Amino acid sequence: MTNLIRSLATGMLRRSVPFFLLLAFPAVLTAQQAVHLLSRSATEVTFKFTLADSSMEGEYTLAAFEKAGLNTIQTAEGLLVPAAVYWLSDDIIPEGIQVVSEALSPPLSGEVVAWGDTLVENAAVMSMPPAIPDVPAVELRYLGKFSDTPLQALYFYPFKKASANQFQLRREIVVRLRLSSAGSAVKNMPLFKPEQWVSTQLRKKGAAKRGRNRSRLQSSDYGETNRAQVKIVTVEEGIYQISYDDLIEAGVELPANLDPWDLRMTNKGRDIPFYVKGVEDREFDSGDYIEFFGEKHRAEPNPDAPDVYTDIYTNKNVYWLEWGSRPGQKMIEEEGLVLETDSRKYTPVYSYPYTVHHEIEGYFDRLSQYQGQTPRDHVFMDYGIAANEKRGYRILLPDPDTQSDQPVSLRIMLHGKTYSREFPHECEVFLNSQRVLSATWFGQTLYDLKTDDQTPISSNVLYEDQDNFLVFINRASRDVVDYFMVNWIEVTYPRLLKAYKGQIEFTIPKSGKQSGLFDFRVTGFESDKISLYKIGVSKMLGMDIERFKSLNGDETYELHFQDEIATPNVRYFAVEESAKLKPLLLEPHEPVDLRNPEQRGNYLIVVPDSLAAFDALQRLVEHRQNTGFSVNVALVEEVYNQFNHGIVSPEAIRDYFRYAYENWGQTELYALLVGDGSFDNRDLGKLGTNLLPVVHRQMLKYGASASDHWYSLMDDEDQLPDIYLGRLPVNGETDLTNLVDKIIEYESMVDKAEWLNRFLLIGGTGKLFRDQTEILIRETLPAHLDFRRLYTYRDRNLDVDPFYGGTDELLSMFDEGLALINFMGHGGGAIWADNGLFRIEDVERLNNAGKYPFLTSMTCFTGAFDEPYRQTLSEETLAAERKGSIGVWASSGLGWAYNDFYIVRELFNLMKLHGNKLTVGEYLAMAKILYISKNLSSTAFSILNQYNYLGDPGMRLLLPDPDIQISLDSPVHVRGDTVAVSAQTGIQSGRARIEVIGEDRIPAGVVETRIVDGQVDSKIAITGETTGSTGWVRVYGVDDENTTHVAGAAGLSFNGILFDGVTLKPNDPLLADSISIYARVRHANPLRKAQVIVTLPSADSLDLSF
Repeated sequence: MTNLIRSLATGMLRRSVPFFLLLAFPAVLTAQQAVHLLSRSATEVTFKFTLADSSMEGEYTLAAFEKAGLNTIQTAEGLLVPAAVYWLSDDIIPEGIQVVSEALSPPLSGEVVAWGDTLVENAAVMSMPPAIPDVPAVELRYLGKFSDTPLQALYFYPFKKASANQFQLRREIVVRLRLSSAGSAVKNMPLFKPEQWVSTQLRKKGAAKRGRNRSRLQSSDYGETNRAQVKIVTVEEGIYQISYDDLIEAGVELPANLDPWDLRMTNKGRDIPFYVKGVEDREFDSGDYIEFFGEKHRAEPNPDAPDVYTDIYTNKNVYWLEWGSRPGQKMIEEEGLVLETDSRKYTPVYSYPYTVHHEIEGYFDRLSQYQGQTPRDHVFMDYGIAANEKRGYRILLPDPDTQSDQPVSLRIMLHGKTYSREFPHECEVFLNSQRVLSATWFGQTLYDLKTDDQTPISSNVLYEDQDNFLVFINRASRDVVDYFMVNWIEVTYPRLLKAYKGQIEFTIPKSGKQSGLFDFRVTGFESDKISLYKIGVSKMLGMDIERFKSLNGDETYELHFQDEIATPNVRYFAVEESAKLKPLLLEPHEPVDLRNPEQRGNYLIVVPDSLAAFDALQRLVEHRQNTGFSVNVALVEEVYNQFNHGIVSPEAIRDYFRYAYENWGQTELYALLVGDGSFDNRDLGKLGTNLLPVVHRQMLKYGASASDHWYSLMDDEDQLPDIYLGRLPVNGETDLTNLVDKIIEYESMVDKAEWLNRFLLIGGTGKLFRDQTEILIRETLPAHLDFRRLYTYRDRNLDVDPFYGGTDELLSMFDEGLALINFMGHGGGAIWADNGLFRIEDVERLNNAGKYPFLTSMTCFTGAFDEPYRQTLSEETLAAERKGSIGVWASSGLGWAYNDFYIVRELFNLMKLHGNKLTVGEYLAMAKILYISKNLSSTAFSILNQYNYLGDPGMRLLLPDPDIQISLDSPVHVRGDTVAVSAQTGIQSGRARIEVIGEDRIPAGVVETRIVDGQVDSKIAITGETTGSTGWVRVYGVDDENTTHVAGAAGLSFNGILFDGVTLKPNDPLLADSISIYARVRHANPLRKAQVIVTLPSADSLDLSF
């Protein structure tokens, strides 16, 4: 290494001293660390990471490393450790990494690692880990893609384990990356700090987008969209009859002389055979009808999720009747005549295997310990069966054949509720009075309990003329807290050929002959008007129907027919005319081509039909178009139609977004979901709050939580948001109107006021939240912003804590006007809980009309908009009329003591760098991406997915432009001085406020003055109330019409010395470039001496000029 020290001197009072360094190597530099590019080629690139340990000043803690310019990251194991994080440019493709050398310090001691995180409620009991862990010198990670750009990160870890409690500092790390031959030769410095990436994304705005890889979504996937269609929605299973007159009554315009053979029916993209009455005259008209077998809609079978039998999102099936394309499959007519009387030549059928699926949707459990992302069924029969408890479930089993030699089989889907590792769940199952099954398992896991061939159950255990019971006993000791839950039960048993409620589906037995002539006698009908269908094949005619009269005079009918069977998979359905079904919904469908390239937009709104007609939505569309977006509005019902064959599914909505993302050539895409959602996706509670489906993902220690983040993932391989997304969680016209009115009023605000430059940061009970809030104020937010603090935790070191307060103080500041409110602390869905600070009923007490803040609620559950039975605090502030908030970023899951802080810190860092240049959607997406690059643990997955934005992603915060150019007579002063302030505002005439603020960001002096010809000239005194050794002069200005406001701040020293103005040119140097570094040293008294210390690799050349 080459260390060079040069002395500088000046005899001028308050003179700034410039110096320049010309360095012959490219590097990414911070104050105390650097990464240098040593060599590069088409096959490899070599870097050197250096850390000046002198900057640590002998203190080796996480805080000290952060001061030295490193990040605190969370490892995959959950530990907090210091690291330098750099991203790789997207033009290199690494294949491997090798540590070439390390330069190590002697063994040292310090707190270089901490436990990763804990829940907010446990924040006070965190402790240090017992030993220093092994960490590699460097780690390469693929983060994912954003807008088709691969994001990869290098992590340099500056410490190495030396012993259980000591480490060595890695002062230098030389690393070689092997490159893929598919990449190009490295031209520029291929490493950069993550924050630089956001600036790069801003520069890409409006640029031509390179082609994206196409997914499975092509325009032909769900058929054409220009043919005449009828949408048919069903729920029950059975034979559906739809007449010509039914179609006309439903408003369907059938063409004259429509040939029945031209009709076609589909379901889930597949042709469905159906029967048409009226083909003889080749004209479908009055008196004609169609019939088809409608199946219950179920979830697609997934071997990884055997518990999900019923679709999580809907029980409604959708069929489509159409004409004008190709003819569909028709069911033929065939005879079921009884012709053979010789019993030796046919096989009589007395009973057949029949399965009853019994599932009661009674209780929703989040399954807090399940951490997989394969969907789970979270709805169970009830709360669960406790230790030493017995519970029975009544099951209807129509007409069991108790004389059959065929066994009864059971399949029961169980799930642990409690999760002791010491005591197992112990379950015994009785069918009526016979013990038939048992199970023992641990944890909050499912257990698929089945009978097998070695444990047959005789059919004589079943009751013929009464309900059957399955009884569960939890054999766990009464001294143990243990619960397990029953999800569903399936019973397969021999059923007699007897109709129940006028219908029966049946087949042939699974034992004995499987082909040939079979003879069927189906009893139990109460009418002689009986139809018989071979499902998917034919409608059968010519059967014998015989009448029987019982001793009590009741008449019943028997259906007798014979059929030659070639395959045992044949299924029959016999039904009385009165038991035939009508659709739940029958309506004409006028298709709208959502894939039409002429409709392409960069702002997509998905809304249910129940909200689409309201004036508020149209006003929001016009407003967004006026702010420069190209807006597309899609009814969610049409999205389902075109991307999932009409069946409700969040996948359909995301596929719509994905289609636009991949095919419409937009450099950026916004998406807004208009409508509330609920964990009761199938609306079992009949509350009507599930207007747009909610995807639930498993969050650490809490379980299923609402995750709109999922909708933003266009790439299934990573968790990086690809589009900017928000949701307006409204249920009706009033809520929608109130929220849209506030958004438009806010963004259309002509009168700018000082409250738009004012932030409130709240720290809840506990020193941790107060300390975190102070870090946010001190390190992440620009000095030109006006900060307010509110703490529910009193500082015991102060006689009077000026920031301690409660609800009254919060409501007063809310009403005064705030651009942003951040809360860090304890919370619940309807409350900021510390000292009962802000409850849902407090929203009504607000009087902040026209002054609507953006809320970042970094606590538990305030973003859990999926609760069907109560409002969250976020929803209440959004829906309030002319009060409350305009947008909320909040969690649907548990709060985390540190990770909540880490992600909001990324957001505030971005706001410091980019002010009002980004939309809220951009801010939140970028903050998540930067956060995940520094947090590698399972907690990070939860944070990304549980923080939902409830608001409009295209909205911009009306922060003042930080464009004031401020000059001071000198930035070096002492307390008691008066500072002459001159500022160029860009405003011709208006008002200005000048403040002196110390390191605590509290104004210690205020001057009100005028802006004349764009200029502010005034003086302000530095009082003894200013804190710290450095501070700022802050200027806020607004024009006389209140239409434009600006702000700025200039650094100021209170103890007579200031280092500032450090710049590097060029910002992205190439190999062998000269680098110019400019810095100023200012002092209130004659400066006798200054030193410049430069540390370089020994092989590099150096030239200094002053």
